[in-house]
Amino acid sequence: MLETFLKHQNNYYHGRMEHGNMSASNNPLIRSLQDKYSPFPQQHWFGTIDHPQLVANTFSRAVTKKWNR
Repeated sequence: MLETFLKHQNNYYHGRMEHGNMSASNNPLIRSLQDKYSPFPQQHWFGTIDHPQLVANTFSRAVTKKWNR
């Protein structure tokens, strides 16, 4: 997913995703995608509506996000 985001961050994702126009060194999304810990720390879980689009683009699959309350 990191590779997909970096490849398209200046066109498809620019200004569309949260932090999509930040530099790579300051971008919390990039930092979370670089995290290799397992289980994945909750601080890096996706929390906005656009992040499932990154998953869908990366894996060429439709993605839905379900909110549990």
